[in-house]
Amino acid sequence: MNGLETLPNAIGLLFKLKNLNVSSNNLMTIPDSIGDMLMLKNLNLSNNKLKSIPKTIENLYSIKSLNLKANHWITIPEHVKKLELKGT
Repeated sequence: MNGLETLPNAIGLLFKLKNLNVSSNNLMTIPDSIGDMLMLKNLNLSNNKLKSIPKTIENLYSIKSLNLKANHWITIPEHVKKLELKGT
């Protein structure tokens, strides 16, 4: 466990980043700016304390892999279901 509790809103400025792994932390929210990371292909948010994910995730048109396992979901949000993920 890394102990991150938040991600800065400025993370969206990393618009050329292709892989982001913030698994096994204490994240309870993800900033809306995540949707600005248009080159992101792999996003691992597993093993956190997330209950929701921003609607801006719909903007991630390049995303191929999204790992949301082991969070505090009640249901998977509709905007996550809209992503066209490809199996690896």
